[in-house]
Amino acid sequence: MFRDSARDFLAASDQRQRVRALEDAGGRFDRATWQNVAELGWLAILVPEDDGGLGLGIAEICAIATEVGRSLLPEPFVDAGVHPVALLARLPAGGLRDELLAAVQAGATVAGVAWQESAGELEADNGQASAEVQGGSVLGGGQVSSQGSSRVSGQKRFVRPGTGANGWIVSANEGDECVLLWVEESAPGVGVADAFGIDGSVTATLTFDAAPARLLARGRAAQAALQAANEIARVAQAAELAGIARRALELTRDYMTTRVQFGKPIGSFQSLQHRLVDGLIQVELAEACLRETLAELARLATVNESNLAAQLPSAASRVKARCAHAATEMTRMAIQLHGAIGTTNEADIGLYFKRAMTLAS
Repeated sequence: MFRDSARDFLAASDQRQRVRALEDAGGRFDRATWQNVAELGWLAILVPEDDGGLGLGIAEICAIATEVGRSLLPEPFVDAGVHPVALLARLPAGGLRDELLAAVQAGATVAGVAWQESAGELEADNGQASAEVQGGSVLGGGQVSSQGSSRVSGQKRFVRPGTGANGWIVSANEGDECVLLWVEESAPGVGVADAFGIDGSVTATLTFDAAPARLLARGRAAQAALQAANEIARVAQAAELAGIARRALELTRDYMTTRVQFGKPIGSFQSLQHRLVDGLIQVELAEACLRETLAELARLATVNESNLAAQLPSAASRVKARCAHAATEMTRMAIQLHGAIGTTNEADIGLYFKRAMTLAS
């Protein structure tokens, strides 16, 4: 039902044309469309029912993410609709966490997670960013008694969304302890430097110079929640890549039945048929890996939450690697089978190729 609903909503507008238009306008996203996404309930899927959400799981998120990949929705569904929601949902209830979770799932606040400081980071290591926290004593399980007055200094890279977000959940160190802080985009001491990706999307580098912040959580519970949210975002990103791979296959098949060379559709040439079958195999393997991963995670969630936490990193890495390989291989092959026209921004397949390259990294 989520998949069908997402497909209907995304088909109502030509998302590829929106990608081109938003890229020309500076690579941002449309807040009105984001509000529509919130009204569909997409941002409430991972929110517990006690917090006003739908209380569903990764499978429903992946059903939507696959359609997001197929259509090339330019809004940052995984970055702003999955990653911060999964993180907030895993933090102890109360105070700022509840306030943010309600605002994010309603679409009123667009949030990102700022946790990386160098390329290649996979673990939720807080790096060199440092925090100074006054107040906010721990009540238990990472919950804080009050948000206190906090400040953060340092740099975070590869942050999505950048400009256009209302703020970010920032990981930092206070002494030897992990802290998660909420930093408003408009706070003094916050610098945002946007860089365009190959697909026209924006990735930001954030700098903090004693920027005022509010304490969300601290300690081992905060770091565990961040790591779990990272893995869930990777699984959702894998589903988006699987959708890209499948749609690239379909577009290429259709092109091969209509493109005529030497008096015949190029799809009639056996050597090109073999290439397309190679692509089909990669797409089918990726989708099978995604189905298997979701089934295994669902089984672990019903058995024991600690078992799920232990297995989630390896499962997320496996499915992300498989889907990234399928998407990049299928889109590269699609470019070759389309010929030079496939490299242009006017050709839809070129947009899929560039999105696959961006998400794979």
